[in-house]
Amino acid sequence: VTQATWLLRGALDWSRQLLLDDNRHSAITTRNGLWAQRLDRMPIEDERTTAYFSGFLTDEQAKFNLLRLQREGETKPEEIARLEKLLQSIQLPKTLATTLAQQLAQAYQGAQHPATQINARLPSELIAAQMLDAAQRERLDRYTTLLPPTVLLNINMASPEVLHSYIDGLSLADASRLTTQRDQGRWFNQVSDLTLQLPSNLNIPARTLTVKSHWFSAQGVLDISGTQQSLQALV
Repeated sequence: VTQATWLLRGALDWSRQLLLDDNRHSAITTRNGLWAQRLDRMPIEDERTTAYFSGFLTDEQAKFNLLRLQREGETKPEEIARLEKLLQSIQLPKTLATTLAQQLAQAYQGAQHPATQINARLPSELIAAQMLDAAQRERLDRYTTLLPPTVLLNINMASPEVLHSYIDGLSLADASRLTTQRDQGRWFNQVSDLTLQLPSNLNIPARTLTVKSHWFSAQGVLDISGTQQSLQALV
């Protein structure tokens, strides 16, 4: 194992400790939590040298989970329709929803166990996303993720576009209003804090929303004697 690998493990240990501390201090996950602080040149030492890590954590439960597009190797039309709404609101091709669903369903056809993860670390690494240009792939990664399909969406962190796609009948304008109020400090302590603000006729899919996150990605750069090593990992 190289020295850089050991030092990168130190950066990951920092990420996990930060999340543990935040989990102990708060029953909900919000943008002003301990986990949201960015690091700028935090020293990480071993017996030979001192490296400096700069990085941040991203809440993956704030994003549209693409693995919800399939179940046991079959595409789910209702989830494809929800992804189409998201793609339209972030100016990506609507047809990408069906293409992604078909690829993911095919990957799990005949699988002996429920889908938990796929080889691609990022949505933009999926074959179906190769039709996109660099800016579009970055946008896809910003709004979507690849997590076990039972993982819930954190309404304290989701963007207006993602909330609009998850909650049938919620307009993008109303989703923007709700998230603006939320980000001014009116956090949701429970899912009912959101649902009580919505018209009763809106369809919220069962077991899809939460106020607490447990899936994050760590991204950053480790500077070792002027040489930089990138870090990207699910934690």
